[in-house]
Amino acid sequence: MSFSLLSHFESLVSPPHCPICLRRKRRQEVCNGCMLPPPRLPALECLSCGIALSSKSHGRCYSCETSPPPWDRLLFAAHSCPSLVQTVAALKYQKHHQAMELFEEWIRIQIPTLKWPKSAPDYIVPVPTRMRHLFRRGFCLTTHIARLVSEVQLKRPLTLSEQLLLFHRGTGVRQAGLSERARRHNIHRAFLAHQAGVSGKRILLVDDLTTSGATLIAASKSLRKAGASSVTVFTIGRGKRFLHFRALKAP
Repeated sequence: MSFSLLSHFESLVSPPHCPICLRRKRRQEVCNGCMLPPPRLPALECLSCGIALSSKSHGRCYSCETSPPPWDRLLFAAHSCPSLVQTVAALKYQKHHQAMELFEEWIRIQIPTLKWPKSAPDYIVPVPTRMRHLFRRGFCLTTHIARLVSEVQLKRPLTLSEQLLLFHRGTGVRQAGLSERARRHNIHRAFLAHQAGVSGKRILLVDDLTTSGATLIAASKSLRKAGASSVTVFTIGRGKRFLHFRALKAP
């Protein structure tokens, strides 16, 4: 069989498509609308929430100075956008292997551009996934991101114990699609940190996308309660609704 006939047969069996949205294309490439965002330009941002600051600010915005979140520092690879949300959904729910390759390549470029703390964390702790979701997906995306952070930024094997932060209760309702207040209530006291392992340690908490900040607040509070000396948060995407977390009262 000639190479041209073989290529034609392959195109019939698996026609060219975008690896993110699976839309058929003339050739194998990512749609313009599915392109992941470029590296963020250096900007003066609040260390705790990422909001843009004026040149007269001293590292944190007024809201984070007067009502600080339960973490010390927030790092995010990009502002959340439709292409990033769609890519994460493709990884979590549709298991697109080509999308994972593109995502890994993108995050390896993004990680070194961030202003990481000078002191390396003692542990990198991924936000845990509910067991039923883990069985259905076959992997934990936050753990995969944590390994990439360790490999690219820390240049050393991941110090990971998945027992340091556990998901021990919940309503069974997914966070996606809920309002800010409903998200906060849905995840309230859902995590349990291992006090003996966390106490006095510097923790890097890793999540995929943060929309309202509800999951990060609940997880960080649990780590703080267990005695963590510092909590730095890393998320690949920070949503616009994230700024609303201060207005929400704990349930």
